[in-house]
Amino acid sequence: MLIIFDVDGTLIGGEAFDWKCFNNAFASASGIAIGPNDWMELEEVTARSFVHHVLSEHSPERIQQLETHIADTFLKNLQAASNQNQKPFQSTPGSLELLEFLNNHSQYQVAIATGDWLDSITFKLQSAGIAIKQFPHATSSDARRRADIIRLAAQRANRPLSESIYVGDGPWDLKACRELNIPFIGTGSRVEALVEAGAQWTLPTLHTEPFLEMISQIQLHKQIRQNRRDDQNFN
Repeated sequence: MLIIFDVDGTLIGGEAFDWKCFNNAFASASGIAIGPNDWMELEEVTARSFVHHVLSEHSPERIQQLETHIADTFLKNLQAASNQNQKPFQSTPGSLELLEFLNNHSQYQVAIATGDWLDSITFKLQSAGIAIKQFPHATSSDARRRADIIRLAAQRANRPLSESIYVGDGPWDLKACRELNIPFIGTGSRVEALVEAGAQWTLPTLHTEPFLEMISQIQLHKQIRQNRRDDQNFN
């Protein structure tokens, strides 16, 4: 089974620093200040999608130039925030132990799919003690849409989506999983909102034993659904 993880709010914390660093980078490069509701207006909540949405009046060439500038400035802001604050990007409770467990068992494979750019997410993961290079991964540097990012992560892991589960913390993650028709495990600080949005499987933290129990429940649920479909086809 392939377990694909989101990063910000899922494997690592520090979202307040992250948003501030991004907002400052965007305003510095574009001259546009980001309002509190700007992200909520997006159909796709990824770094690249945001840049292309807000700067849509520019030519594609100019948008690409600005995106590169924003991404570079964002990384510098993250590095500065890390120097000025004691470990702002730490792993979430249980996540390091869970990754180690999954990575050491042949029954599971781990991949990463994130709406952040490659350089900035690499830095934040490294700050949390996670080396992104040890896992197949896809980022907003590869695609604008989260569903496409998840799909690409599965392709790079050489696994079909039918054998995949995605773990994330936002309603945009749930939406992407519905589009891809794969199971979703919601975690982090937005669990209540995810339940309200219809998430069937949620865990506030990613401790290993509860996570494995939930994986077993998901597999059982999938098997029951498959048996029902087989019975219907037989009849």
